[in-house]
Amino acid sequence: MKTTTILLSIAFAFETIYSRAINDSKVDDPFEIVESENFVYKLHCSEGQQYCDGIKNDLDFAFNTISNTFEIYQPISFEVFVDDITLKYGFGETLAAVIDTNFVPLKTSRSRSSIPYLYPQALTKQLHLNKQPTYKDIDFTMIINNCNSLPQFKDNEIRTVIIHEMLHGFGFGSAPSVKVLNDNKADNGQKGMIFYNENDQYGFETELIPSFSKDLMEITDPDEYINKVSNTKVSKFLPFHIFDKYLVSLKTGEELFKDIPSYYKEANKVCFPRGSSLVMKDITEQYLKNCIKKISPETQDITSRIIRDNYFDFHTLGIKTYDGELIPLQTMSGQYSSGSCVSHINNPLYDEYFTRVKLYGSESDQVNEMFDSVTGKFKIEYILKYYDENYISYFSDVDDFTVEEMLELLPNNQNHPLIGDGVVKILKTLGWNEKGETGNNKILYLDESLSIPETQGFKYLIKKVYEL
Repeated sequence: MKTTTILLSIAFAFETIYSRAINDSKVDDPFEIVESENFVYKLHCSEGQQYCDGIKNDLDFAFNTISNTFEIYQPISFEVFVDDITLKYGFGETLAAVIDTNFVPLKTSRSRSSIPYLYPQALTKQLHLNKQPTYKDIDFTMIINNCNSLPQFKDNEIRTVIIHEMLHGFGFGSAPSVKVLNDNKADNGQKGMIFYNENDQYGFETELIPSFSKDLMEITDPDEYINKVSNTKVSKFLPFHIFDKYLVSLKTGEELFKDIPSYYKEANKVCFPRGSSLVMKDITEQYLKNCIKKISPETQDITSRIIRDNYFDFHTLGIKTYDGELIPLQTMSGQYSSGSCVSHINNPLYDEYFTRVKLYGSESDQVNEMFDSVTGKFKIEYILKYYDENYISYFSDVDDFTVEEMLELLPNNQNHPLIGDGVVKILKTLGWNEKGETGNNKILYLDESLSIPETQGFKYLIKKVYEL
């Protein structure tokens, strides 16, 4: 896997912040502030100087590519952690990921009926607002795997992975994730997969953010810390992302969430009744399932239809860009992954691969013929047949071609090397301006009724997560 969109669960937030609290005094966390024209980041890298300089060069390459594609009026601010994210944090074969993205709720008018959407802070800083929000210190956090536990990936191409992940931090990602609501049935199987069953009941869950207090980071006694975390108040469900506003059914062309734009409000009414003060220990998986099932029958019918019609088959869900083009997003036949589906552009080669697996079996000749027997990678003829210029936003890339090889092999738009036309259109639809364009004067309005705490919890560990 090239990358997985990491949607941190409350449990993982607990583990990372817990580890920070009990281990801060013991962690050797050297860092440096690196600044360029459009980007400012704090680099945490405990590797050798040569390795860390290599990562900085890779980041610079990503910055130049992005800066030559989009107008950046206010610098992007973030943190970068280079560490063994496989062994110590449980991120599997992920090479890099953007996590802890900070969002700002914005509306198109002052009207109370105007629907707020969450804009990534990196994008918000580039827009015209009626009122400047109090910005968080960073826009997002990027983690990069040093691959010490994955020596087979040590020399993999990382530049395209960094660009891919930064685009997630720029807003390329969906908020609602599919949940199985059946009692006593796990909704996430191996690698976060959900498998379709016509008898299952499905619903959506958007983000929940714990409101951790500042003094939590100063607690060193584990028992005191666990007690404080367990009794930390949990924020309500948050609105959809601006990305979700433009999701459409490829079958009908209809906006996916047009009938439930305020889904989060209805969910909050049943999951967080007025006057309630739910805390971390109350928000179990079963509690969430039970309360989502209490949403009105009308909304349940709509969400069930959306999920069944669009989330469990190929070429069912896409995004409509500002010029009317419909770009297919990644969905799979009979299964759903919260880390891969919807938040990536459809990879037609994987469609073909999964189709063959379903029809003939994973060890069949029809599947094996797609791969080079020596390298284990997809054959170049299949890459050339199925990949297009938007490959930078595919959910996976097991082939690990270099930047130079991809530019030679694939028909990338000459105006945007590496970042294809479709990706550029999607980011422009969200609000970014293409390089050389004059920004519009449209004013967006800060929704001050929504208070979103800072989502910044990732810190170095000196122990593996499962040892804490």
